Order: sequence, then structure tokens, then C-alpha cells
Amino acid sequence: METDKEEIIRKRVLYIGSAVPMETAEGLEAIQRPLAERYPVDEDSNIEGILCFLAVQPGGLTMQYVSDPSRILFFPITSLTLCAAVRCVSTVNAATGERTSQFVSLSSPAAGGANSKRPAIFSAITRRTEGRKVLECHGFICSSSTDALELVQCTSYADRSRKGTLQNGDHGENRGPHSPTLADEEELALSYMEEELKEMFNRNTVNFHLRDVPDSVCIQQFRFCKEEIYRLCHLLRIPDPVICSTGIRVSASFALCLTLRRLAYPNRWCDLTLLFGRSISQLSLIFKEVSKLIIDNFGHKLSSLDQAWIDPERFAQAVADKGAPLKNCWGFIDGTAREMTRPSADQRHVFSGHKRKHVLKFQSIMAPNGLVVNLSGPYAGRRHDSGMLADSGLLPLLQERMNDAQGNAFCLYGDPAYPQSYHLQAPFRSVHLTAEEQLFNKDMSSVRQCVEWGFGKVTTLFAFVDFRKNLKLFLQPIGKYYVLAHLLANCHTCLNGSQTSTYFSLDPPSLEQYLS
Repeated sequence: METDKEEIIRKRVLYIGSAVPMETAEGLEAIQRPLAERYPVDEDSNIEGILCFLAVQPGGLTMQYVSDPSRILFFPITSLTLCAAVRCVSTVNAATGERTSQFVSLSSPAAGGANSKRPAIFSAITRRTEGRKVLECHGFICSSSTDALELVQCTSYADRSRKGTLQNGDHGENRGPHSPTLADEEELALSYMEEELKEMFNRNTVNFHLRDVPDSVCIQQFRFCKEEIYRLCHLLRIPDPVICSTGIRVSASFALCLTLRRLAYPNRWCDLTLLFGRSISQLSLIFKEVSKLIIDNFGHKLSSLDQAWIDPERFAQAVADKGAPLKNCWGFIDGTAREMTRPSADQRHVFSGHKRKHVLKFQSIMAPNGLVVNLSGPYAGRRHDSGMLADSGLLPLLQERMNDAQGNAFCLYGDPAYPQSYHLQAPFRSVHLTAEEQLFNKDMSSVRQCVEWGFGKVTTLFAFVDFRKNLKLFLQPIGKYYVLAHLLANCHTCLNGSQTSTYFSLDPPSLEQYLS
């Protein structure tokens, strides 16, 4: 029998055999009776079966016996009608004392608690391809919930890939009442990002381990792949273990993943308990500890201009190469307002008359390599950009650091709100501009847009800092969250580039160079 050589996933399982399901049953109902016949619902210790390796391939599932590797059974993906990751759950009727058992999805709350000690089962219903084409429900005891869920995920992927290659026509003559191939995705928790992660790391079943998370889920949930997260743990000098003031101990990867997930999207602590298996108070303490560590150790990366990777001459050349008429411009400055919930006190101080909202303001400098060179703030929402510039003390730093060997100034370019100086330029401001002045403003405006791309990247990667309903001035250090998001966004740019670095064709420094 011809099988695919490529394996999507391979797991060691205990095969407990197969039984015929009811043709009229659908979803999880279809596996109840067959699994009850093969699985000892009352006594887990009596489980008997055959040790084998179960592999998912693009064309189907293969089962290879451990005792006889030459014996391989193949189940074509076209014969699959349902797959599920389940656990046997027993309940006792308080009134009658009657004990009943059923197989529930691993995503069900009933699968946790005391029942979490019972093994996870991967079940697949296939139709025989030879002889009498009846349905068979196969049961496989897995080493962990993660294994069972990954088998379901990869089987679904193989099935969906196959469906994408089929042409219109009669390809389902052997399907029967269980089509489509997979049971209802919501019921079986086959939402492959958020829901899958919640199931894999349900606090009542397993603890969070970064090594168990697929890279695709890592990027979606934490904004970095696994290898990048491990590098960040090392280069950000996050201790392993991280020990909080109350004595809570977690691994460095756990602590950083929690921090990244908290910032990645608006969420509540009670949502994250499902992913990380810790109480709300513990998660909050861990997040605060890691945030403090990163800002204390690397906050100067957003304030000091004395860094090896800051090369104003190279930056100015990249800007000039894009057609900027200002040949000594090495970066772009602008202010941004981060909206928040209306505070319970001192509302007038943080109210922006221009935005008509309650905000905190920050001043940022964007380099053409995509990195935020300087971030100062937070400032009260009523502060003007020119006021933030004065308060930040930036001009003396520019005068000290941003000059070439002959003493000629390298300058920043900002909007009309900024005052003019050798180290800070702005558009021509007049009611009647000459044609040359209008062209200058237009050309500089086209390259200055990158500063907005920088603000956009931060809020796209870490949307928590852009969700005003969750930002409460007297309950959270909102300013520190925004600084932390910029530091992590800079790290992301070092690893993956950005729209700005691509536009100016200027590579950012490596992560090691940036954090050194």
C-alpha cells in the first residue's frame, strides 16, 4: 500500500482497538458507544492495547507497531469522517448514587479538575476502503493532552489541504452521514489559535511549556517565534527562574510569554489564567516583575543617543537617497497621544483640547532603519508638542551628539509645531509659499510619514496599549506599558525588519547589537 513519505506529526500512542459506531449518530455522540466498548470507563488501570506510532501524513494516518515495525496500517485521509480529542469523565448522581461515564472534548470544563488525571484519547472514525465499507471508530491513548490536540490539529490540516485540491465532482460517495470530515470545530475546540492554546494549557490539565506551543501559535499569541523568545530571554537578561516578591517562581520563558501575551491584545487577567494555569494575582505579580526588569535594564535604549548603532551620517544618506531635499536629516520627530479611560480626578490635566479626549502624550524619534531612537514621556494630555520638546531636554543632547567631524549639524525633521534650529527643522510656514518651498514641504512630508508607521507598528503588535477602556491612570502605570511596548517593538524590528527599514533600504542592527 502506497503511503506518503512526509510526516506532519508522529506520536507514540496505545491503540485500544476499534468498534463500529452508529451510522445515524453525529459529532461526539458517534464516538460514545465505540469508545465505551474499547476503553474501561470504570478502571483506568485495566487499559490494554498495542503500543504503536501514529503519524499524520498529507495523504492519511499511518499506524506502525512498536513490536513489529514492518507492520503498518494506513487510513487514507479520504476515508476519515470524524476526529476528536476527548477524555473519559465519570459523574455520580447525588440522588440515586448511579455512576455514569461519557467522553467529552478536552476543551470542556468537565475534562478538567479531578478528571484531568485520566488519559487523553485521540479518536478517529474512518470508513473501510476494502470489503464491506462500514465505519470504524479507532481509539488511541495519548501521553498528554497536547499530543491528542496536536493529532487533531494536524489531521484537520491534512484534510483541509486535501479539500483545497479537489475539483468539483462526486468525490464523496463513501462519506455517509458523518460528512464533513471533521466534527463541529467549535464543539471539538479546533480553533487553531486562541482556543487551541487555551485547551493545551488549561489550568486544570497541564502547565504552560513554551516547547509545546507550535510556532504559528507563538507568533499569533506572543508576536515572536519560539527561537526568538528564547533569544529574548537571554539578551533581556531575564533570570531563570523569575522570583517575585511573594516567592512565586516561574521560568524565564513563562514570564516573558506572559508579558508578551498581556501586551499583544486587550485581555483580562481571568482570560490569561486559562492559558498559563496561574491565579490572577500571581499573573499580575509576574507581569509587573518582568516589566520592571526590562525597563530598569533597557529603558536607556529609548533615552540615550550614545549607542553604537546610531549612525547619523548613514541615516542621513538613506533619507537623502529617497529624494529628501534636506541632506543632513537623520531622523523624524513627532508626538503621539495615547487615549485612556477618563480618570476619576485631575481630568483637566490629561484632557487634550485638540483630540477632545483624555490622553497621555509621548515624544518619539524614528530612525530610517525602523527603530525608535528616543521616547520621552508620558506628558499631560494638555501639553503641546513644543512644550514636550522643552521638557524632554532633547535639544541639548542633539547639540552635543549629532554633529559631524567638521562640526556641521545633523538634524531631525518634525511638523510645523516644532521650533527651528540647526538640529531641528520643520516645514516652511507662511500664508504664501513659493513653488520651491511648497516642493520642499511635499518632498519632506513623503519621507516623514515613516514616523507614523512606527507608531502604527507598536499598536499593531501590542494592541493592549491602544485599548483605552483597559488603560486606567490611577490603577495602572500606563506610561511604563507604552515604553515597554516600544522596547519590544524595537526588538521585533531587529529580528524581522519593518515597513520603515524596507522603505529606506536600511537594515536595523541585530538583536545582540541593539541590546548590548
